[in-house]
Amino acid sequence: MLKETGHPLVDVGFATIAAHVNKNSITAVTADDLETVAAYLEAEFVVNPLRSFLTVAFTSNAWFIQDAYNPDKPQLTDKQRATRRATRKKLADAHLRQWQQPSTSEHRCVFTGEPAVAEVLSNTLTVGRAARAQIPLLQGDDTINFFPNGNAGLPVSGIALLALQAFPLGSAKAGNGILVVHSANPRLTLSFVKTFYQHNKRKIEQARIAGDDRIPGEVRSPKTLLIETLLKIQAERENYVDNDQITSIVAYNLNNGKTPSLAIYELPHEIIHFMLEAKGLFPNQWNQLVHSSWEQSTGKKSNNDFVPRRNYFYEDMFDLPNNAKYFIRRYFLKMPYLTRIDDDIQSRYYLHDTYHLIDFPVVELFLREVFLMDDLRIARIKQFGDKLANYIRAENGKRFFRTFAGESDYTNFRQGLIKSNEDYVRVTKEPLFTIDEYVDVFERQYSDKHHDWRLSRDLVLIRIIEQLKDWLGQNPDALPERPEPKH
Repeated sequence: MLKETGHPLVDVGFATIAAHVNKNSITAVTADDLETVAAYLEAEFVVNPLRSFLTVAFTSNAWFIQDAYNPDKPQLTDKQRATRRATRKKLADAHLRQWQQPSTSEHRCVFTGEPAVAEVLSNTLTVGRAARAQIPLLQGDDTINFFPNGNAGLPVSGIALLALQAFPLGSAKAGNGILVVHSANPRLTLSFVKTFYQHNKRKIEQARIAGDDRIPGEVRSPKTLLIETLLKIQAERENYVDNDQITSIVAYNLNNGKTPSLAIYELPHEIIHFMLEAKGLFPNQWNQLVHSSWEQSTGKKSNNDFVPRRNYFYEDMFDLPNNAKYFIRRYFLKMPYLTRIDDDIQSRYYLHDTYHLIDFPVVELFLREVFLMDDLRIARIKQFGDKLANYIRAENGKRFFRTFAGESDYTNFRQGLIKSNEDYVRVTKEPLFTIDEYVDVFERQYSDKHHDWRLSRDLVLIRIIEQLKDWLGQNPDALPERPEPKH
């Protein structure tokens, strides 16, 4: 009866229907299940706290919001109440039960391809067409721009209408509106929907017990909530890497109220695979990365009372791979980015305190999964780092290490390596590194977007530090000082 359409709002709506009737697939939903959902929405949408919750998803013209149809308004006569109940019932059936009525409309639903409904959904729209009161982020009923032949609205089927009414319950109240999560994998979409749906049901019940008219929003920011929920879903599975489950995710933080807005967050499958692999293979390193990246309290609340909104490590995942050199330096090398030290997490990083936490294996995984770097290139970076680590240990090269780690000018950096190579040749008659090795590591571009020599230097430096942890512990003065922010 139900099948995926590829449209996030409709597919999440179908998944919400399945979650409400406790089905593990939308294909298992029956006609009786659809009526169960329709009856629930008809009864609950018209009263708080759901009524207020849905104002971010639907306009004030939605059938269950309009005060003109409210039969419980004070000072109405019995006849007026009866008229309003009849009107609201008619509108509820038009939005929730038209899947029961066969339609012979020549117009086809833009989501399902089925015939459009045979009812008028708004007095200003033609039969079978829906606008912003039914489909979030569309234009108003009277706006004809961008619709074929100036016919406002979109043709929609009865089953799509029900899904569009249901989808907010399978979304999280976060950010500027609600967070709708969609994946090409229906099982993953359903997993997100079930998590949000169950959480919403608990909050609805808590609000009713407390006598509150509103459902509280999530404390977490949308991006942090998205990754937290993803990791929770995966943790509940027997295998942390399920290739059938690892697909890209697109989340929509939308508000269809008085000030419409839409923010789109994408997590490609490569980033998801890296997170799941890192969490499973390197749990200690992963937990340290997450724990050290939570937002800190800057107000009057003590850290015991403060609940962080965002995790910077999670949030920066959404800018990969474009911000990869920044990401590597910030989280894997744990040094402030050279051009700015102005945010909550950067101010905490100081190599003197964090060098013992630096490990190359998780970086190697990152290079392979996110950069798609081949094993030979990774091996050459490690080999170059090992050679320099051995040189520093043998020569007690505090100055060399400090300069290598802290130099920001490429000409000076290159000249320093050349001089060290010349000194090494004079003593050993063998080069510390060859010109081909240098060019391959520091001059070869990773891609059109990743050709900064500092990225190569940071990768080599991570390997050096990993190999010299004991030496650095004995020679803390070799570590560079904390750089001053550049204004």
